[in-house]
Amino acid sequence: MKITTIIDVVNPQSNGKLITAELRRQGHKVQVLSRKLSPNRIVQSIIKFCPEVVFGTHTHRAFSNDITRKIKNTPSHPLMVLWYVDGYGSTNPPDDKEFEKIKGLYDLMLVSVKGLVPELEEYAKKIVWSPQYFDNTFFKPTIKRTDAFDICFLGNVCPKTLNRLEFINVLRRKYKILVGGAELGKMFIGSIALASFYMQSKIAIDIPGSLYPRKELMISQRLYQAMGLGCLFISQQVPSIEQLFVPKIHLDVYEDNTIESLCSKIDYYLEHQDELKKIALVGQKEILDKHIISVRVKQYIQEIRKLL
Repeated sequence: MKITTIIDVVNPQSNGKLITAELRRQGHKVQVLSRKLSPNRIVQSIIKFCPEVVFGTHTHRAFSNDITRKIKNTPSHPLMVLWYVDGYGSTNPPDDKEFEKIKGLYDLMLVSVKGLVPELEEYAKKIVWSPQYFDNTFFKPTIKRTDAFDICFLGNVCPKTLNRLEFINVLRRKYKILVGGAELGKMFIGSIALASFYMQSKIAIDIPGSLYPRKELMISQRLYQAMGLGCLFISQQVPSIEQLFVPKIHLDVYEDNTIESLCSKIDYYLEHQDELKKIALVGQKEILDKHIISVRVKQYIQEIRKLL
């Protein structure tokens, strides 16, 4: 299949680059365009390549409705696909105003948050729930598991998510904790070091972001990465998480998203190391069996073929 992907070409671990690489591994002929190219250059490149599919592996905010209309009207009339991940949906800012601009322009929208599917049905011809994934071909550990830290957290900590900073400050007083990501503008970890990051900790934790709406199966990619790399993952409460992962079998969940509940879970598993390791191994197998990038991209292609 001839596919054009429009991606962030700078970040080596951008989802666009990872998905493009997997499409090529699966034998598809892929043209890669930077989303920062001028609209005319994007359209002219697509006309020259004549793809069957244009796959936007970025948020809709980076892709204007004018460009989308022009692409749809190129000679090959490609199928327009949007991969919408970690979004707020059509009824929550800042995404709400942006969705009105793309209404009806996409043939297929792949949505990582199951709870957003019903509210997005009018914005594309077909909406499909497609969870996030773990790229086991890219995130390969360069060190053996050391478990030097009790717990780790990887994610943004900024003025808009100060509740995360409050959690981390409490956890730092109680445990050996490894923190990665942006903390009030200060970087703690480089993107390429992600695999080694998780290899240093027994437990990976999830801390709620104060801005995110609570939607069914709104799961961060950190879950797939941490579990895929062998950590026991302790998740915040996510509606319907048991549809994908069974608590106390594949991972665990702390009640009511409070720091007290999280610490109680951490204390339990640090005192029961055999149980910690057992759940971590079962969870890792579940990720590697069902949620790696090769599995997910095959699912994308299956949905695309239904519309061609």
